[in-house]
Order: sequence, then structure tokens, then C-alpha cells
Amino acid sequence: MWVFKYKLDKHGNLQKCKARLVVCGNQQAAGDLPTRATTLASTTFRTLMAMTAHFDLETRQLDAINAFVNCDLDEVVYMRPPPGFEKPGKVLLLRKALYGLRRSPLLWQNKLTEVFQSLGFKPLPQEPCVAMSGGVVVFYYVDDIVFVYRKQDKPLVDRAIEGLKKQFKMTDCGELKWFLGIHVLRDRQRQRLWLSQSSYIEKIANESKIDLSLKPPNTPMQEAELLPSLEQATRQSSL
Repeated sequence: MWVFKYKLDKHGNLQKCKARLVVCGNQQAAGDLPTRATTLASTTFRTLMAMTAHFDLETRQLDAINAFVNCDLDEVVYMRPPPGFEKPGKVLLLRKALYGLRRSPLLWQNKLTEVFQSLGFKPLPQEPCVAMSGGVVVFYYVDDIVFVYRKQDKPLVDRAIEGLKKQFKMTDCGELKWFLGIHVLRDRQRQRLWLSQSSYIEKIANESKIDLSLKPPNTPMQEAELLPSLEQATRQSSL
């Protein structure tokens, strides 16, 4: 099937329209090959951001375009032609990993790990989505890739990015500003960093027609939490 998506910027303005061909994985029979792929833990991301703020590190973000399609399939998968390309009595034999296939995430993770290793990066045993080379740390969540490094290690990062671009089609996003919908704000002079999800909150509020400018009412749970402190304050004032 086709999946159509609108890409918006942080202000909600339309940037581009995307069309992606995907496989209906719910119709794919389970096989004997492994399918489990790991993703970056949220605690790991927050830890890396705390290190970035404390040591005033540089950041650089990349986005792999159509990441899964870079991987060759290692199993036989047939697919019905998508709408607009139907041919009666014909099916397609897939050669590349499309979005929706059971093994696509794992194949992409293995492919990206191999490329990082060829560039001199070693993945951490405890966190496969984080790799290191000298003083450079790189972490990724599927197709979002971020380098964290000291200024003197910029040549190593530039070489690594050039190596990635030789293997995949990449978009260089520059300094890390957004990651998985989280807005990264920095005050480098005071070595502080904030992670904000205000855009997500505003999106949910708009969908639910909630006016964020209004003062929220106390819930029963909040009132129950306030009662003991109010009773204690009353006793102390009477004494």
C-alpha cells in the first residue's frame, strides 16, 4: 500500500509531502529468522544530553533517507503490486527491505552497525545503538543519527560523515535541535540544556480542543494530596 504523510516544521508549517511504499507486515507469515531490533533507550538519550551540556560538547545530526531500502533481503518475499501498478496475475519479488517487513528494522540495524565498524566505531555492549571512536560518540534511533564530540575531534566526525554519505543517501541537519519530536535547547555559556516536548503537548491540546492558557482544575487526586498538608498547617497554626 501507499502511505502519504505531510512533513511539518516546528511551527506547524508544511515543508513537503511524502509518499512511501510499504508492505502490510500483518499479512506476512512468521518465519524462523530473527526479527527483533533494538532502539535507543530514553534514559541513554537523556544521559548523553547531560554529558553534552556538562562538557560543552558539539553535536551534529544526520537523517538517513529511506533507510530500510538500503538493505538487501535475505529471504524470499512476494508482494502484490501497489495501487496504480497492478498487473493481473502478476506479483513482485522483493529485493530490498521495505517498510513494514518483519526483518527490515533488524537488517537496517545490522547494516548501519557494519558501516560504523568499518569507520572505526565500536558499539557499546550494553547499548547497541551507541558507538564510540576515541572521544566521539554516535547514537541513533532508526534513521536519526547524532554525533557528540569535542571541538578537536571534528576532523574525525567529518571523515565519518563522508563515509556514511558514500554508503547511504543522507540529509545533514547540522546542530542537534530536534530528536524524535523532542526540542533540544541549549545555553552553552552556562552549560545547560533543556529537553522540551511543548510541540507535542500543543498538538495533543489542539486535537482535544484544550485551551492551554486556562488554569487547570484540581483533580480528586490532587485534592487528596493537598488535604494532609492543609490539616498539618492548621494544627501548627492553632498551636
